[in-house]
Amino acid sequence: MSKSTNPEIYRFKLSCNTLALIEKFTNVHKYDDSDIFRDHWENWTKENVDIIRREKVLLEEMGYNGNLEEKMYKSARYYFKNKPNEKKQSKQRRQYIHFDKSFLVDMDKHVIEVAFPEKMKPATAYNNFTSRQEYSNKIDTIVGEFEIMGWLEVNILKKIKKTYKNRYFIQQKRLI
Repeated sequence: MSKSTNPEIYRFKLSCNTLALIEKFTNVHKYDDSDIFRDHWENWTKENVDIIRREKVLLEEMGYNGNLEEKMYKSARYYFKNKPNEKKQSKQRRQYIHFDKSFLVDMDKHVIEVAFPEKMKPATAYNNFTSRQEYSNKIDTIVGEFEIMGWLEVNILKKIKKTYKNRYFIQQKRLI
């Protein structure tokens, strides 16, 4: 049995143009009752059949097999409609943790050579990465270096996990 290196997609995103149209629709009907909102939505889908059809083709090419109109409706009704209009005040950013380039290369290598062929989800792949001796030694070294600088081990491990998952999605995008 041969293993494919194409990663599975677990979260299908709508295109920017489609999202912009849904957001525009939602802003107009933001304060409508749910029944009225649904009626306007049905009219909107009839007016935008071509756009919905193109979006469906794009997502199906990536492997999506769900109900696209339901996905779009839920985005409009439950995400965009309840999204606040005012901008949030930006928080003060934490100090950036920079990892050695070789460690990032190790992450990429693990994702491509182990995670994708085994069709692992990002969380499972990360657990596999940290459980391997050659990587766990590097992680221990990194944790030790950052603890000397005053970082808590928990925060360092969270950052490593976040970086690994980010590298997973970068490699996934690159292959698609």
